[in-house]
Amino acid sequence: MTKQSNTTDEATGELSRLAVQRALRLWTVEGSVATIWGTFVGGAFQTGFAIYLGCSDFIIGALAAIPAFAGLLQLVSSYYAQRYGNRKQIVIWTAIVGRLLWIPMLLIPFLLPKSLWVGVFLILTVISNALLNVGGPLWTAWISDLVPKDYRGRYFGQRNMYAGFVGMVASIVGGLFIDHATKRATMSEPIAFGILFGVASVFACCSFFLGSRSPDVAQPAGSDVVASGAKAALRYYGAPFKDRNFLRIMLYNAILAAAPGVAGQFFTVYQLKYLHYDYTVMQLLGAVASVAGLGAMPLWGYLADKYGNKPILAICNVLVLVAPFMWLVTVPDSFPGLWTVAEGGRVIVSFSKLDICALNLISGAAWAGVGLTQFNMMIGMAPPERRTVYVSAVSATTGIVGGIAPLLGGAIITALATTHFPEHGLVRNSFHVVFLVSAFFRAVALLLLQPIREEGSNTARYVIGQLRATKPIASFRSISRLSKGGSMASRQAAAEQLASIRTPVAVEELVRALDDVALPVREQAARALGEIGDERAVTSLVSKLADPSSGITNAAATALGKIGSPTALPSLAAAAQLGPLSRQLAALEALGRIDDARVSDLLVSLASDADPSVRSTAIRALIEREDPATGDALAAILDRETDPATVTVLADALGRVGSLTALEPLLRALDKVTTPIARRSAINAVGSIVGGRDSLYPYLALEAFARDEVVSRTLMSVQRRLQQRAKRENMPGAARMAARARQALESYAAGRLSECLSMLRKLTEYIEVSERNEPVRRVLGWLDDRRQGKESDVETEEILLAVFLVRMVTE
Repeated sequence: MTKQSNTTDEATGELSRLAVQRALRLWTVEGSVATIWGTFVGGAFQTGFAIYLGCSDFIIGALAAIPAFAGLLQLVSSYYAQRYGNRKQIVIWTAIVGRLLWIPMLLIPFLLPKSLWVGVFLILTVISNALLNVGGPLWTAWISDLVPKDYRGRYFGQRNMYAGFVGMVASIVGGLFIDHATKRATMSEPIAFGILFGVASVFACCSFFLGSRSPDVAQPAGSDVVASGAKAALRYYGAPFKDRNFLRIMLYNAILAAAPGVAGQFFTVYQLKYLHYDYTVMQLLGAVASVAGLGAMPLWGYLADKYGNKPILAICNVLVLVAPFMWLVTVPDSFPGLWTVAEGGRVIVSFSKLDICALNLISGAAWAGVGLTQFNMMIGMAPPERRTVYVSAVSATTGIVGGIAPLLGGAIITALATTHFPEHGLVRNSFHVVFLVSAFFRAVALLLLQPIREEGSNTARYVIGQLRATKPIASFRSISRLSKGGSMASRQAAAEQLASIRTPVAVEELVRALDDVALPVREQAARALGEIGDERAVTSLVSKLADPSSGITNAAATALGKIGSPTALPSLAAAAQLGPLSRQLAALEALGRIDDARVSDLLVSLASDADPSVRSTAIRALIEREDPATGDALAAILDRETDPATVTVLADALGRVGSLTALEPLLRALDKVTTPIARRSAINAVGSIVGGRDSLYPYLALEAFARDEVVSRTLMSVQRRLQQRAKRENMPGAARMAARARQALESYAAGRLSECLSMLRKLTEYIEVSERNEPVRRVLGWLDDRRQGKESDVETEEILLAVFLVRMVTE
């Protein structure tokens, strides 16, 4: 009973999560083992063996067509498996028999006359590929049923990454072995290829063993039961072709398959025959593509799960379009390495090999993304209950086009074999023509991708924008640390790093971290989301704001304010009016950043709250908004306010948004507060309203000695300016005004500040009445009248304000 519960759910018969994880680990290892087999019997090794057997260029092109045409058998196998439900047995047995057929192939040079070599090789290749293709859609349906939908990108990215690394190593080892065996004459070519194919067969057996240990998955609920008869078969096969969106992806896959199909085999032939590279050089250059794919695969999988497969496929499609053009500039060179040292110590670098390294770097990364996202889109868009026939339909259409493409490539090479090409042109041989045809198919495929609809995916433009707004290496390293667990300090540091980078790519991971078991991680995740400022986080942050048990209500409020989304307004407004106090204050600060006209009215109402800290915070939020419409309401609140702290922030707010109607409330505040900072704030606000924002601030910031010097210099300047006007402009009253300025300076120097203020007021009585000058008269009159009603002397800040205003109206 216990053993059963560890593998299946007793109620439904479905695999348990532990059984699924174990099966996926098996398939990950199987992928790497099968890749070794495929590397040793495919690519340059298959082409080299075919050349040894005497295959022509056309037949080599046909070799690439065989797997594609063999894909048509997938239609038959899918129908059979759908009817009888034994897909596991079909997959593992057709795979092992198809792979072990390379044992008789390696015996061809030893057992048969040379005249039969090519024919028997082609027959065995056809049978092998036919068997391998029979199980293709069944394995695809099997593995897609195993992998959770939201994990497919990462799983297949990881599986392909491991397989890519193993394949890269296998290709280098195989190339070194073939070169060592043939060029150093340690053994003949047939023996060398025979050993390589024999080792591949051992790995084929290992792959069979691993696949046989993986459990099959129960067919999805609602799976079609296919009846017998021609009509039932037609209905079965016709379903994918009636799905217009899936029909588009079939067409896209078919055209894109033609791109490498028309030229794929000839990239190897081109290097062997035209560039004269040996197997080791080819495999080392090819390893660049493997490394690029290896590094890019986890990234593509991660991005596909996050943004959808279509935008990643579009980006990768653009990148693969570049490579064929880069092949056109390659030329043969006379040395085997990447560089050589000529006579005199001069270093000569092989441009062609550098170019191939670059194009393999781009192609390796891009084709890794194409293969991953194509596969994920196909199984994601196919209905689960009909996935087998849908995958078979894709394989069939791709097989037809992919089968014709290599024949087309071979026909072009053959037809142009005797054509004379310019030695120094861009297209210098028939291979280059085929490469351009390949580029054409890639461009057409990109156009066909646009109308395909994938539910929940973003646009490629959006993804590129997200990636451009980040530091890719640092971002993905931190995202990995945050996602993979580890210590609390490590996760907290990762969230902190993401906050400093402000990468929008990390929003989903940070949102999940809002539920982390550790409070510091939750808080840092909320801060990071605020710094990033992406609206995708609003819903989760609002949830945390309303949940006191989250422990991050304050951090959530602050983050919502930094994001500034109006959708958060109702929740922030509610939090600003209800306790606890700390959350109220955080919500009020956040509201100051929300660009919505309703916020100002709410903040003005809370500026009269019974709690002084709520009043002060609401006013500070209004300062952030700088809304002129709130000036009169704030002035009225100031007239009622007696708390020095609140008066200070009100004065600051009115200095930023206040109108001339706020002057008297600000001046009356001087009689209500005694703290120096509150008085100075009120006087600074008056200077801002009359003379411009913070224009008085430089005077108020001066120390005593510097302040006296500035006042003296300013009054002397005013006096000189008025005297000059009296002489040159014959300005009425200028002489009297100059005299008042002189008297004010003498009074200030003698410490008689009240007398100084009186002289400055009398000075302004001579200036002409204007909209600009009238507020100055009002302020100086109010200050002087206030002095006359008080026993104490005038404060220094009031004199600074008066001197500042006099200078302003006399300039």
